[in-house]
Amino acid sequence: MEDSQKLQSVIDALGLTANAFSVKLDYKSHASIYHVLDGKPSATVSPGMRDRIIKAFPNVNYNYLTHGELPILLDEDGVISQANALNIPLQTDIETFKIKKMLSVPEQLDRIEAKLDLILKLKK
Repeated sequence: MEDSQKLQSVIDALGLTANAFSVKLDYKSHASIYHVLDGKPSATVSPGMRDRIIKAFPNVNYNYLTHGELPILLDEDGVISQANALNIPLQTDIETFKIKKMLSVPEQLDRIEAKLDLILKLKK
């Protein structure tokens, strides 16, 4: 799998635009992200970029970024295991709360979708 595909998959899984993703990674120029996404031959997901991604989004699977191994996003246990394996200290309880909140988004979206489906069926 090409780096451009992996990076786009990560951005999609996080529900961000490429621009918002770049901002979260604290890049001064968005070009670094766009060059990788455009598949420019010299532009890859460098070790530095991987580190920025994991620090900004601890739930992104490092093994996905390096080898394309699924899943793209980790669950809470996966986040803790990855942090331990990569010797990345988990932040304060506030950061853990933020991670848990991010991990619950897909479930919340499923509930919203189910409610919308019910509303649409009742309207018919």
